[in-house]
Formats: sequence, C-alpha cells, structure tokens
Amino acid sequence: MKAPLTIAALAALCLLGACAYPSRSRALGDPGVPARALAEQVCSNCHGLRGVSASDNFPNLAAQQPEYVTAELRSLRERHRHDPGGYVYMWGIARGLTDAQIDGLAAYYAAQPAPPPAPAALDDPRAGRTLFAVYRSIDHIGIARSGGTFANDADARAST
Repeated sequence: MKAPLTIAALAALCLLGACAYPSRSRALGDPGVPARALAEQVCSNCHGLRGVSASDNFPNLAAQQPEYVTAELRSLRERHRHDPGGYVYMWGIARGLTDAQIDGLAAYYAAQPAPPPAPAALDDPRAGRTLFAVYRSIDHIGIARSGGTFANDADARAST
C-alpha cells in the first residue's frame, strides 16, 4: 500500500519540477518566463510555431517589424484596441506581459523568416495576386511602416 503512494508522490514531484522551469512555462503572469518560451508555448497556438498562422483568423507575425509588434502588444495590454480579435483573444494574454517580454516577442518574430506567398488559384478572378500581400501603412499610434507583412487582406485593413 505504501509503494503506490510513494510512486504517486514521486510522479507528482517530477511533474511539478518539470513545470517549474521558466523556459518551459506557460505562466503568462510570470515575468521570469522568457519571450521565446511564450512564443513557442502560448502564441504558437494561434500564430504558429514560428509566427506563420495556419488560419486567416490570426495574423502572421513572422518577419514583422519589431516596432509594430511592440506597439500592438502594448496597445492590447492597455486595452486600447477594441476590435473583436483584440479583446476576445488578446486582452487576457497581453495583460500580464512585461515590457521586456513584449520586446523579446517582437525581436523573436522579427527574426523569423517570412512565409512564402500563397499561390493564387487559377480559377480565382484575382489570379496573379497573392493572398499574402505587402502593404505600406501608418498604424494607429503613428509609427510609419513600409513593407509590413500581413496574413491576409482583412489583417492589412485592420492595421490601418
């Protein structure tokens, strides 16, 4: 009877020990969790492991300019963005991020390679135009950007 309890206690300690390392943590409120761990274990659920989203619902972050990512994450953290994607998905995630984590996330995604453009379907009336477009715009806090990349047209329109 004592052996199963000992084994269960050791297993619980191993699990707790494995989750205690900030480099493998999903604890959004812990300022000790490095940005790369957040990117790979939290952000990747929607934005893809290297910032390339598999869904048009979530923008690509790979190769995005760090100033833009930093400004957007701070805006989300302070609840200045009121678009559905901002408050439904990101308010809760961004609220506990520190400035250092935000800067680290921006640097992480800026260092990732941009995804290749998606080929246009031949029967699509927009044939020849790629679904992954490059836009020039000024975001809502006035940072001039040139060549920012977006996952889709809706994301590009939302950024202006």
